[in-house]
Amino acid sequence: MLKDYPKLERTIFEGREQENPLINWWLFLVLVVGLSFIIVGLVIYLIIIYQRIERRDKHFARMGELFRTSLRTTEEVAKAKGIDIYSQKSEIEEKIKVAEDSLLRPKNAVLWTVLMVLTGGLVAFYVYYFLLVDWYRIQRLEQDIMDDFSDLWTQLDIVKDPIPVSLRVPERSYWAYLGLSIITLGIWLFYWDYVTHTEPDHVFPENRSWEDKILSSFREPEGAKAA
Repeated sequence: MLKDYPKLERTIFEGREQENPLINWWLFLVLVVGLSFIIVGLVIYLIIIYQRIERRDKHFARMGELFRTSLRTTEEVAKAKGIDIYSQKSEIEEKIKVAEDSLLRPKNAVLWTVLMVLTGGLVAFYVYYFLLVDWYRIQRLEQDIMDDFSDLWTQLDIVKDPIPVSLRVPERSYWAYLGLSIITLGIWLFYWDYVTHTEPDHVFPENRSWEDKILSSFREPEGAKAA
């Protein structure tokens, strides 16, 4: 046998093993385009989740500041009129403090968005929980505290009639939504996502309505004079 024949044979057969066609180009194109859409879709989804949590945190923080500022402004009027509001003030302060330690605490949009990625979406169950129930809870808190403020402002003659806060979103059951999502094999999740996305849009107009009434009440000549 020729000395280099084995090498020649090996070289030829190695070529037959190595020089195979790559993936079908059309299949490659479909996979690339499909995966690109999936990746882009996931990025957009995470951005929206971040924005939803951030919107919640900003609104809740603003409500805490609004309550505190309203209380300080009310104190100014009470002092100017020589009216003692210590007991009412203490009650409102306690409610604000409890809320700041619970419902009004920020969730941290960056943290929860990153955790959704790191856990493969497992923490989404908790994210969707508080995005589902917190908007109703903040309305109830606003309603409760504004009832106290209205009583106090009526006593101080800042307002003639109580400033109402209407509930624009219903109380929703997390377990009912989770159960319906399982029963419908995930179809209900689309509605759940829709609710978490649009719920605040029903809350904000109501807030603007009663917040404007607060401003106009303190702008009244007698209120301004008292302050």
